[in-house]
Amino acid sequence: MRLAIGQRFYFADQRVTLNEPPRSASTSDFLVGAEGRLTEAWSLSSLLQYNFDATQVERFNFGARYTPGGGKVFNATWRYTRNLIDPTGAIEQIKQVDLSGQWPVDERWTLLGRWNYSLPDHKTLEAVAGIEYNGDCWVLRVVGQRLTTQTLQTSNSIFVQLELNGLARVGTSPLELLRRSVPGYVPVNDPSLRNRDRSYDPLPEF
Repeated sequence: MRLAIGQRFYFADQRVTLNEPPRSASTSDFLVGAEGRLTEAWSLSSLLQYNFDATQVERFNFGARYTPGGGKVFNATWRYTRNLIDPTGAIEQIKQVDLSGQWPVDERWTLLGRWNYSLPDHKTLEAVAGIEYNGDCWVLRVVGQRLTTQTLQTSNSIFVQLELNGLARVGTSPLELLRRSVPGYVPVNDPSLRNRDRSYDPLPEF
């Protein structure tokens, strides 16, 4: 288990601002975060940011991870953020559900995916779906991504990569996208999967 608590104290007034009113409080928001493993397979993590001056929650995240074995992971996260949009005091509340996972269907094929959904807007912010095929000495990855921008425009991308183990990779790599989208993701040809029964990848940082 890990527990973190933090708060900043100011000894002088703020003189420089950037499109926002100067700070009036003598302390920052209070932060508390915790993460830990309930069992070898189940992990939990949470973060709370609280504003004592306004007596309100500015940010709250809660997530769970299930890793019953190497190359098997399922993540579920709920996020709340209270944002100040402009100096007039307009407030935006962000509430999101984020689901992601990696799961082998047999010795060769592995499914991958992520779904990030905005509850107030009733829309999908990002969707990722992919598949990996392990041919022992080579791996094929095909991943599709659909991303919604702040201007409500959507962009679609497809990544196709052929990897010859220990030699070369051909095509557009989806590895960075998968590592960002699926916390705990492990490539199917990772040597560590051969000698472990359980995944002990670290939880996401606060």
